[in-house]
Amino acid sequence: MKRIVSVFLALIIFIPAIAQHDLPPATKSFRFSKKVSLIKQAGKNFRYEMAVRAEDLQTSPGVKFYGIASDLNGKPVPGKFEKIEQRREQEWVIYTIIGQLPESAVSVSFYTDIPARGTWY
Repeated sequence: MKRIVSVFLALIIFIPAIAQHDLPPATKSFRFSKKVSLIKQAGKNFRYEMAVRAEDLQTSPGVKFYGIASDLNGKPVPGKFEKIEQRREQEWVIYTIIGQLPESAVSVSFYTDIPARGTWY
């Protein structure tokens, strides 16, 4: 009787543990920043492109990217992006920011955050 109970308890404990699926690893977000000097380009138009080749097709909702122009003291300078585009070319998704650099800007920093698996360029 003890042997039957011990086998029964072992089955109750180990079968559910074996039957559980492994959880996929948590995705870590990819972060990228780049600072560009604008000594001779202040006041001109600009285009910033980022290409994402993702393992997961649901990359688009999670992509966040923006740019901040700064003056000589490192303080943000108001500016605007005229257009933010997104297009797909085969397995790549290409994001483009188009705008004009402020006259008083000496540098611009671009920041990107992608919470999905993939290869980024």
